Amino acid sequence: MIREVHMGEGFISKSPDIIMSQGLGSCVVVTIYDSRNKIGGLAHVMLPDSKRYEPGMVPYKYADTAILYLLEGLKAGLSEKPYLIAKLVGGAQMFKKLDQTDVGIGIQNIKAIKRILQNEKIPVVGEDIGGHVGRSVEFHLEFGTLFVIKIGENPRSI
Repeated sequence: MIREVHMGEGFISKSPDIIMSQGLGSCVVVTIYDSRNKIGGLAHVMLPDSKRYEPGMVPYKYADTAILYLLEGLKAGLSEKPYLIAKLVGGAQMFKKLDQTDVGIGIQNIKAIKRILQNEKIPVVGEDIGGHVGRSVEFHLEFGTLFVIKIGENPRSI
């Protein structure tokens, strides 16, 4: 089965499924994968912190809640933390900044996600982050391969 995840959404599944997400700019896709059980989750994170924005629960929209929801879902699927790894894609600076001292939302997303994963002791084993180019991804749960697609380039795996 192929499942498409849109901005602010997340999904957890198992092999042989594929989870995909398109149109990443400053958003960051975070995947967490358990290679022993071949189960994984993907969240299309839009913002770094749920406390800084409007109230209401859209768990996959924010880095702090998205990762916790992924971990809860993986645990429900019988994943164990020692077998989990993460990969990150996105966080681009899509528009020219007027104020060069301003840190763009993409960088804020990346920093928040990395901090949370470090606190949860989940290693980041692959990334394609930053820059000025949008991306799309396909997460193949058979082997935990994350394919990154950029316009005008061949897909590459991380």
